[in-house]
Amino acid sequence: MAFSTHEPASFNALELILQRAGALARAAEAHGTFCGSVCLLGPQAASEWIAGILADADRNELLAHECADALWQIAGWTYERLEEGDMSFVMLLPSDDEELEPRTAELAHWCQGFMHGLSVAGANDPTAIAPMDSGIAQEILHDFSEITQATVAPAAHDIEDEAAYMELVEYVRASVQLLFEETVALRSGQSLASSNRQ
Repeated sequence: MAFSTHEPASFNALELILQRAGALARAAEAHGTFCGSVCLLGPQAASEWIAGILADADRNELLAHECADALWQIAGWTYERLEEGDMSFVMLLPSDDEELEPRTAELAHWCQGFMHGLSVAGANDPTAIAPMDSGIAQEILHDFSEITQATVAPAAHDIEDEAAYMELVEYVRASVQLLFEETVALRSGQSLASSNRQ
């Protein structure tokens, strides 16, 4: 069965699905991990990503299947958006209706997941991360590392904080698209069709 490219579960829906399946992963960090690994591995990243998340899940087959389906939808939708290169890629984060403090925390977790995904994907083939040695890539990864430490004091929420958060989200979103394009040579010849579920 190939990737589904239908609209994926929302942040809150995926959080609930992961919890029901007994997975330890959280939605934002999990999505960041896939985005990091897909930059290096292309659609082939999906199988290992999903297997890693379900490895910590309860052994309830029905709930694990529900979780796997949701993750496959997210993987396909994310890969298609990145591949299109038209800046339609969106990170899986809480809605803007949520308080700023948890949104900032989830953005930090997303960036942490992205860095982890790159590390895991490049672990077996150090040459695969060569495109990440460029000056632009190194600057982005340094910034992502800083964002993993981002916090907002509960009482400090104001218009300027909100604007700063939105700027960070847009920076990360655009940077992921740029890194995906920087690593296109690693994914030459790969397609959604070659990433069929095992």
